[in-house]
This record gives sequence, C-alpha cells and structure tokens, in this order.
Amino acid sequence: EDFQVKVGGFRIELGEIEAALAGCEGVRAAVVAAPGARHHRRLVGYVVAEGPLDEGELLERVRAHAERRLPGYMVPPVLTVIDEMPLSANGKVDRTALPDPTTSQQEATRAATDLEEKILRVVSAHTPAGGVGVLDNFFDLGLDSLVLTRIHRRLRDELGLTFPITALFGEPNVRRLAGHLTGATTSSGTTRAARDRASLRRAALARRAK
Repeated sequence: EDFQVKVGGFRIELGEIEAALAGCEGVRAAVVAAPGARHHRRLVGYVVAEGPLDEGELLERVRAHAERRLPGYMVPPVLTVIDEMPLSANGKVDRTALPDPTTSQQEATRAATDLEEKILRVVSAHTPAGGVGVLDNFFDLGLDSLVLTRIHRRLRDELGLTFPITALFGEPNVRRLAGHLTGATTSSGTTRAARDRASLRRAALARRAK
C-alpha cells in the first residue's frame, strides 16, 4: 500500500522509514504513523523489540540507526516501544489501533529513582513544552548548548556533584544521565562511547548554529 504523507513541507514515504527502523539490531518490527491535522502532522515511530532489552537503550539505538540512514526530516521525533503490533482481521497492521504516543511514553518514562526525579525536575524547568519523560532525548526537546549549560550548573548546585557538561551530551536523557552519575555506566568502553557521542552532538549543534 502507498503510505505517502506530507510533513513539514516534505512528501514522505512511511514505508521507507519503517524499513530503516526495522533494520536496526534488536528490532523485530516497526511501523510509522503521522498523526495530526494536515499542517500539524508529526512522525511517530513504533518498534517491537526482538528480545529483552532496556527500553531506553533500544530507543537510543534505533534513533542513531535512523539518523545514519535517513535525512533529518524523515527521522521520527517521537519513538516508542510497544509489545506487539495491533493487527486487523486480514493480518495487516491496524494503524488506527496504535497507542497514543504521548500516553504510552508518559506511562513508560516516569522517574524510577529519586535521582531521576531530581534531574527530571531540572530539565522540565528548562523545557518550554513541558511533559518531559526520562527517555526523551535532550536534543529532540530542542535544548541547545546554552540551555544545557544552565541545566548543568543547576544540577551541580542541587545535587552537590561535580561532573563535566559533556555528560549531558554523551548521555542525553534523564535515565542515562542518572545512571552515569551513579556509576552505572563508568566502564571504560561505555565512557569512551559516551565521549564519542558527546563530540558528535556538540559538532552537530555547532553546524546547526552556523
């Protein structure tokens, strides 16, 4: 079937995005929807995990995979993990039965620890749209280096911890940042990967500012 939609002035083939998401390691199935009125549509990606994976880790992996294979306007700003694809009587994906992305993300991304709650409160205070979840990527929320500097300063004051601002670039959501600060991601390999991600993000922000 032809699932062409127009989002942000671009005509987009949803099947192309679905194929890119489904090609990511750890993803068993993927579907993309474009809810909203004609001039206010947004892309929403739904993925089913191949096996038992941390949801935040899977979403980060899927997003990075999509960013490498698709132009920016085709990368869904909203990604969510669901248990199974809803199917119609003829065995095809029932797009009308897909869960509301806002509701599903809110249920899946509440703070699980006091530290996550504190970080979430600070980040939310610097995000005009509000409704921040612990798995929401800081950059998808529209936070730039200036705002992240303010968040970093506030977190250091409130938490009484000393850590570099690059942690916010390398671990760009509340759950991963909380894990980093509690030492859950301090192995040399993960730390190196975080530094690499931080460098890429900072370079991307610099290009965007030009």
